[in-house]
Amino acid sequence: MREHVFLCGLSSEQRSEFPTGMALSHEKNVGNLKLKLEQMRRRLVGNEPKRLTDFIEIASYVFAADRATGRGPLWDPGFGASWRRTFLLVIAVRDLAFWQRQGVKATLSEALGFLSEDCWRFEFVENLNPIELTAYLGLKEQGFDAAGETSIVLFSGGLDSLAGAVHELEHSNRHVVLVSHRNQPLIGKRQRELAGKLAAAYQRRVTHAWVGNSLTPKVRDREPTQRTRSFFFAAMAAVAAHIEKSDRIRFYENGVMSVNLPFATQVVGTRASRSTHPRSLQLISRVVDLVSSHPIEVDNPFVWMTKVEVVRELVGTKHAQLITRSLSCTRSRTANKTYMPHCGKCIQCLQRRISTLAGGATELDESEGYETDFLVDPREDGRDRTMALASVTLALDCASISERDFMGRHAEPLSWVLQAYPPAERDDIAKNVIDLNRRHGVAVRSILIGAAQTQLPAVLNRTLPPSSLLALVLASNLSAGQKAASAQPPDKLPEPTSEQAATTGTENEIVIAVDAARHSILISDRAELHGHSIFPIMKFLIEASMKDRGDGLMPNNHRCFRGKEIAALLVASDEAAVRSAIRRAREELAEAELDLYGATADPNAIIERVTKGYR
Repeated sequence: MREHVFLCGLSSEQRSEFPTGMALSHEKNVGNLKLKLEQMRRRLVGNEPKRLTDFIEIASYVFAADRATGRGPLWDPGFGASWRRTFLLVIAVRDLAFWQRQGVKATLSEALGFLSEDCWRFEFVENLNPIELTAYLGLKEQGFDAAGETSIVLFSGGLDSLAGAVHELEHSNRHVVLVSHRNQPLIGKRQRELAGKLAAAYQRRVTHAWVGNSLTPKVRDREPTQRTRSFFFAAMAAVAAHIEKSDRIRFYENGVMSVNLPFATQVVGTRASRSTHPRSLQLISRVVDLVSSHPIEVDNPFVWMTKVEVVRELVGTKHAQLITRSLSCTRSRTANKTYMPHCGKCIQCLQRRISTLAGGATELDESEGYETDFLVDPREDGRDRTMALASVTLALDCASISERDFMGRHAEPLSWVLQAYPPAERDDIAKNVIDLNRRHGVAVRSILIGAAQTQLPAVLNRTLPPSSLLALVLASNLSAGQKAASAQPPDKLPEPTSEQAATTGTENEIVIAVDAARHSILISDRAELHGHSIFPIMKFLIEASMKDRGDGLMPNNHRCFRGKEIAALLVASDEAAVRSAIRRAREELAEAELDLYGATADPNAIIERVTKGYR
């Protein structure tokens, strides 16, 4: 696997001692990174906190390396080798003895590895031209109420962070420092507006600080996922906590999105955000503990609340009207829409709409603010459509799933959550996770029942768009019921027509990836195949297809292999075992497609069976 090397803050002499890599620098006028934490109060006391200044520079370099390094294409069969990346960061630091400790390096690598699912390796050298912390700070004089202590709250301007800021102000007498990332004009404007209204309502108790962290035109921004953002924000929050002598950093996000169960085959690895996952916050907290001059708690008070419950709490306060001005859409970064700031298609918009409909905030989150109604408007983009349906399907499944079935189906993501808690608490934590998702599922089911009743005339008149989320959910559940009541599928599946065989693998191309580490075949929009029987067979057929594709052959001219040939080439199998494994795989894929789309299409779309064999 290729290692991406970044030389961070090194002098020209130091750079010559290391492998060729991209140079990153915060140096004024000549560097290629910009970093500023503005509007902090003038309370920086004592000597220069060298370790803390190193921390924010390290986090900035990590974030820049993440953004400057693209991931491999999703259709590459070497899933782990191309989508996940390997980094070596050589960083100039002030407290060299501290950062060279093996335990410190391991803690950094573990935290970033879980957040991004990349591999991070660090080497440290002496910083020959250190920049003072004050150079990164925009300070101002500001009066404040010193009656209570201070909380640092990460503030995106979204619904959860708004509710969190209000929660912190309502449930304590603390001074609250809202830390925001200023990365897009519309988002920045909403953040300032909301923070200003809270500051007016809670006189002398609110400070709004914003972070400017950007790549200059000298560095190309290649990767939009930005899985290391929360690590960077933790570093900036730690600086704010040092200035304020605060003992608390809070990431407010509802537990359904924090735990973030993978609900579709596309949401694997780095495509499933772990920004506020309990394990992420535990690992980030360990890093903060290492660099901070005093104890700081890093937590998420909303971790066992659904987004519906978060909204209900906010609706019960005098600040409910601010819901209208909050901004949740992930695609607002690339848009500048005043009247319809929400796309209505992304998962964040879908979760927001569910929460406001079920949380008693319908009038504060009107449908006119969405480009697409999340239930009844068509969803033309296949990925948006699949992700929305999979998300809702997961919620419906969780509404009535047993504890045993939940733990069997979601064993791996559940284990990640449990790692963040002491062994003695893990039984209760597992029940919390199950109950959290069950409550979310009940809320989603209630919304869908109401919508189905309202839209029944459109269903009967066939005017409800078939690609709308409501139509997809109804079709999926009706088909699932029919499947359960039907007889077993026939042993012999029909062979494809010549037209089907000619288009397999070209039109409506399907993304297939090989995860060798887990012995799994990942198939977009459908399923995940794994097991000692099918994995080597699928891997062999994929590699043969890729070679034929690389040789310029059309799909209908790709090589076919009989069961006897595959068994001989793989040695460990026999012909009967090969045929049995392929039959089971085709049946699993058909069932997964039926669950997702309510129908099965070409049975040869993944594993094609023709008279000459399989391909």
